[in-house]
Amino acid sequence: MHSPIRNNMYSRLARNALLAAGQVTPNRGLVVVTTLNSRGLRSISIRPARSASRLCDDSSAPLEPKAVSVPRTQPLDYFAEVMIDFNNFRDLLDRFERAHRNGDKMLMKFVSNTLIYEVSMYCAAKELVVYKALERHGFEELVQKSHLRLTQFRDAFIEAESYDTNLDIEGFAESIRTACRGLLEYVENEEKEQYISLFMALTAQERAQLASEYLEARLNAPKRLRPADAAFQHPMDVIVKPTD
Repeated sequence: MHSPIRNNMYSRLARNALLAAGQVTPNRGLVVVTTLNSRGLRSISIRPARSASRLCDDSSAPLEPKAVSVPRTQPLDYFAEVMIDFNNFRDLLDRFERAHRNGDKMLMKFVSNTLIYEVSMYCAAKELVVYKALERHGFEELVQKSHLRLTQFRDAFIEAESYDTNLDIEGFAESIRTACRGLLEYVENEEKEQYISLFMALTAQERAQLASEYLEARLNAPKRLRPADAAFQHPMDVIVKPTD
């Protein structure tokens, strides 16, 4: 099983650095989280795939360390960061489907927990940061349409979480597929519409600032998806904590 290394300009450098440090092996499943530290270095934190089973329950899971710092040769860019998330969604769905074909219920649950956590981080960052940026540049109608679609796929993931995998593994698998269809349709729309609109409206400095805010919002996201996110309606009145 391959590693879902975030697939952008830093990925090959990061993977080589990790392998050289002896911290991972190529066939070990890993969840990779990137952050920026105070020295302006992109930290690549790795977590064994088995730990994904605790992502939604263990408050320390997102901070489980083994990390190396990889110097950035180019400034942060929101569009590079969001494409990392999109590629991760697609990769995790592929891994889920392989686990289902192999009848590996435990791996299906690990991968789905990781996927749900990634979706939760993405939704929180989208609502708290990206939608506000779109509104500042006059794209209020686009935000409303986008948020409706986001709510639909988020609710589908919440429904998928309610399945007892021990009693109805096929129903669970189909519910994850349904949620992922909504997610990937949303992602494709964002690539074709929001991506272009926002890219044209932002300077390079603004894209870097948006990327920084986006990454910070992801880190502070709740681990469980919520059916009605008050943070979108009243962003200044709600503080989302990692332990929620």
